[in-house]
Amino acid sequence: GDDGTVRLWNAQNGEPSLVLEGHRGSVLSCAFSPDGSRLASAGDNRTVRLWNAKNGEPSLVLDGHRGSVGSCAFSPDGSRIASAGDDGTVRLWNAQNGEPSLVLEGHQGSVRSCAFFPDGSRIASAGDDGTVRLWNAHNGEPSLVLDGHRGYVWSCAFSPDGSRLASAGSDGTVRLWNAKNGEPSLVLDGHRGYVFSCAFSPDGSRLASAGEDGTVRLWNAQNGEPSLVLEGHRGSVFSCAFSPDGSRLASAGDDGTVRLWDVRSGQEIKRIQLLPGGEVAVFFGPDLELSYASPGAWRWLGWLVPDPETGVITRYPAETFGPLPGPDVLGGFRAG
Repeated sequence: GDDGTVRLWNAQNGEPSLVLEGHRGSVLSCAFSPDGSRLASAGDNRTVRLWNAKNGEPSLVLDGHRGSVGSCAFSPDGSRIASAGDDGTVRLWNAQNGEPSLVLEGHQGSVRSCAFFPDGSRIASAGDDGTVRLWNAHNGEPSLVLDGHRGYVWSCAFSPDGSRLASAGSDGTVRLWNAKNGEPSLVLDGHRGYVFSCAFSPDGSRLASAGEDGTVRLWNAQNGEPSLVLEGHRGSVFSCAFSPDGSRLASAGDDGTVRLWDVRSGQEIKRIQLLPGGEVAVFFGPDLELSYASPGAWRWLGWLVPDPETGVITRYPAETFGPLPGPDVLGGFRAG
């Protein structure tokens, strides 16, 4: 986040578990290792940092970019890390000792995203020059340049089987490409404004995209047909990711919330609200009942009180009921 921290949450109940501090400036990207034991984060301070995902202890600092680092990714076997930065390079690192191994140069301008091919043999990168580029991950040689977006390309992702590549751009489109020969296959058009993120479902059947218009959109990855529009964020949505079983989708937005959605129904099932001063509130269920709040969160939360007879909801200032009580005594009150 903009506060320079990486925060880990319990995905079942939404409660925070760890706060990782070390970056100076905004944190722009994070990625778990395949075995879940480590976490990489990248940010404005030109570094990629590695952490123990269990206890939050820092382990390595990867320093080499000449500018902000906007994306990082582990290789499928966890042995390497790729990072992409404002210096126009993609850099590969040894994930065990932090030693640099390759510098991939070719983009004209900032590189916004990088992703490993499912078998680790190739890397895709997307940048401000409007291109998606594919590279040999072992020797750094370029193999393909995918040119079609009109403007910046913010995100790229391989399908789980490696046959396709998705990219999202400032032209408001998500584009699908043949990952073997670079031929374009589909253009998904529906967002109003920039598209900042795209992600395949674990089975490759669906594609999610998140954009400036405040929506997360789900598409049929085979024919490009839209299936759901997830609305709720107030402002741009910068990132989206599927759960490992593909049943849920997480999104993060400019409104300071992380939201969890049911992919089948499109229902918002959980919301994590980041508040001033590092305070946090977590809302859960179809009615977004407050399930967790940090000690000072009540200062920024109002109360929505439903009338038991009419159902009309009235908003009261937080101070009306004093400091926020624990979830076990919230009764019929909801934070709004």
